[in-house]
Amino acid sequence: MRWCLLLALSASCSPIPSTLGPDGGAGGGTSFLPRLPPVLNTFIFGTGTTKLLADVSNARVEIDPTQSDALTALGECADLLSYCYAPPTVTLAQCFATVRLCTTSAPWNEAACCPLDCRTAFTTAVEAGLSPNAALEKVLFTEPDCFPGVRTALEAP
Repeated sequence: MRWCLLLALSASCSPIPSTLGPDGGAGGGTSFLPRLPPVLNTFIFGTGTTKLLADVSNARVEIDPTQSDALTALGECADLLSYCYAPPTVTLAQCFATVRLCTTSAPWNEAACCPLDCRTAFTTAVEAGLSPNAALEKVLFTEPDCFPGVRTALEAP
């Protein structure tokens, strides 16, 4: 997953200022919404529910756009943060502070969001001395216990 984080932390997408509140609702100060990049259809082959992303040596990477679970929700949270992040103008802390918060314990059934527990864990890690990038990696990828269902999914046989 480390390669995913590296891709996620690229500053290729500039944020779109918004007047949404910190919880994603109306009102509040300026927040930063992601400007999503165009989908790289160049690398996606096939039709139906599963698409081949890459076929290299003895490895195939397929994506299933219909899959919706804790891991895909975590990925959507990481996407929201990475598309917002635009150093030095927009920091990871600003992105975490303005990202849409999940409203249920099943975020895979919601629009892309990040749990409040992940925002809190990120802030705690930064206050404990981790750099924002290291804190993000810890909270979402190394110790993702703030995200409902992820630990169970990772430990499943």
